[in-house]
Amino acid sequence: MVNRIIITDGNWDSDTLILLPRPTLPHTLDLPAGDYVVVNTASNPDPATATDPPAQNGSPSATAPATDTLTVGAAYSADFRSRFSDPDGDPLIFAMTGTPPPGIARTNAAFAGTPTTAGSYSVTLTGSDPSGAFASIGIS
Repeated sequence: MVNRIIITDGNWDSDTLILLPRPTLPHTLDLPAGDYVVVNTASNPDPATATDPPAQNGSPSATAPATDTLTVGAAYSADFRSRFSDPDGDPLIFAMTGTPPPGIARTNAAFAGTPTTAGSYSVTLTGSDPSGAFASIGIS
């Protein structure tokens, strides 16, 4: 691998400084006053040892469920994890906004409990991968 740092005034003339190999940083240079462009480059002259750049992270996707009807006093349990997928196989971390019915608790992507109060409730469940990409579903 060849590493180099190029410092130029933008004209790429004799004021251009190319440091081969790249110095250990931090590194102090004595340069005349002025505006400079700093370019850090790396190349591999041996294709046999070259590696591909890391793949881009794919965003998770989610499929919204049908509206659930809960009955006051009747036990309820649903795990929405199967509604989410990540194309890279990354583990997802789940978060919720909104308030589920009283008596229903959330653990990760699962909701369980016995509702105690009738009404209309709506929550948004979001699954995020380690890179911060996410997908959300509305549950009402």
